[in-house]
Amino acid sequence: MSRSSAFARGGGGRRVARLLATRAVPVLALSAGVRRLRRPDVVLPLLGLTAWTVAEALSEDLPANDGARASTQDQGTRHLVLGAHLASWWLPCAELLVRRRRPPVSAKRLGVALGLLSAGAALRVTAVRALGDSFTAHVQVGTGHTLCRKGPYKVVRHPSYLGLMLLNTAPAVAVGGPAALLAGALTAYANSRRVAVEERALTEKLGDVYTDYADEVPRWIPAAVRPTTHGCRPTAGGEG
Repeated sequence: MSRSSAFARGGGGRRVARLLATRAVPVLALSAGVRRLRRPDVVLPLLGLTAWTVAEALSEDLPANDGARASTQDQGTRHLVLGAHLASWWLPCAELLVRRRRPPVSAKRLGVALGLLSAGAALRVTAVRALGDSFTAHVQVGTGHTLCRKGPYKVVRHPSYLGLMLLNTAPAVAVGGPAALLAGALTAYANSRRVAVEERALTEKLGDVYTDYADEVPRWIPAAVRPTTHGCRPTAGGEG
């Protein structure tokens, strides 16, 4: 079955519509309706987040994601990660609404933000595609999943979370101010908690297989890694 037919059979269109209705549409409507927010350093990053949301939804294995919903192994970290991400949509608007004076649009900050957003989206979607049906929004240990040493997983252990950090901070970087620091802090805290839970599950399941991988491949900062295996080994679902 092709990816597009699997997407349709799994209710992918409804999921995309729900994501857009709950994330993109409200904040884009606000930015369009409030004159103070009708500026490129607000609208362009939000449109970028919208495009990435659709691209990632099209890349996910929806049946596998839905099947992991019953898992309780992520210990609530799914809510932390989701909360930090949702905040990233609204923080730039809040930053400009609470300021007494509107700062000028900075082409330099906007360029940096769009670069972060593009890099984060590319890294995140590439990681999702590399994991395939092992990518889920909920941590779930299972014998049928795989530890991938291909794509971005050759150089960093958590490329999807690294990509999410870039995506979450980009909109706030565009407008500057405390919002950028808050977005970065929220994302770093949420992702660090999630990674700790996920790596504990992986270590308990795989033992030396995962600890050897962790010794060789850095957690966050990509580095050149000498390949020791090809393909995959049994592991846990997650990286959502």
